[in-house]
Amino acid sequence: MAACVPTQRPVFNTPAQLNSAATNCGLALGELVQEEDAQELLFVIREAPSPQERLCIYKFADRNNLKVVLIDDIAIETE
Repeated sequence: MAACVPTQRPVFNTPAQLNSAATNCGLALGELVQEEDAQELLFVIREAPSPQERLCIYKFADRNNLKVVLIDDIAIETE
């Protein structure tokens, strides 16, 4: 008989929690983002995060049942 393991719900973190995780992983404030309508996703907005940064981010995401979305190629236009 196979046991079914209930899946954990993703944790929706506050901006303060995300900023704490970001700084713990060597990122700047605001580089980890969650959206209310996609609570299971953790967006990482950083150009070419290092392997150590990625590992830290993935560990945080795993603890919070989140899937990581790396956004590292953003062109921001300024006037």
